Amino acid sequence: MNPGLLDGITLAYIGDSVMELYIRKKLVNAGVSGSRDLNAHAQKIVNAAAQAAAFHKIKDILTEEENEIFKRGRNCGHINLPKHAKMVDYRIATGFEALLGFLCLSDRESRAIELLDIAVTLPIETEEEK
Repeated sequence: MNPGLLDGITLAYIGDSVMELYIRKKLVNAGVSGSRDLNAHAQKIVNAAAQAAAFHKIKDILTEEENEIFKRGRNCGHINLPKHAKMVDYRIATGFEALLGFLCLSDRESRAIELLDIAVTLPIETEEEK
C-alpha cells in the first residue's frame, strides 16, 4: 500500500485514531483518570474547532509534501458536518487528520508526534492554577 495514493477521507480516518491515541496518552500521563474526566478533557481537544486551531500552530513548518497531503484532506467532499462545527473548521480538521494518517501510514510517526507536540495544548489546570 502506498499512503501517497490514498484519498483524503481514508487518510483522515487513520489520522483521527492517531490523534485520539495521542490525546489519550497525554491525558493519562498528565494524571487524569476515570472515563468521565478523560472523555471530558479529550472532547475539548478532539473537535473541529480545536483541531483547526492546532493546525494553525504548525502550518508554517510543514514540508511541501505535508502541505499537499493536508490540502488533499481539506478539499475532499464533506457531507456529514457535525452539529456544532463550522464548515471551515471541519475542513481544516479533516486536512490535519489526513496529514497525521499519512505520516503514520508512511512510518513517520515521530514526525506526527513532533507536530502534535507543537500543536496540542491540554486543557487541564495544574495545581498552581486552581
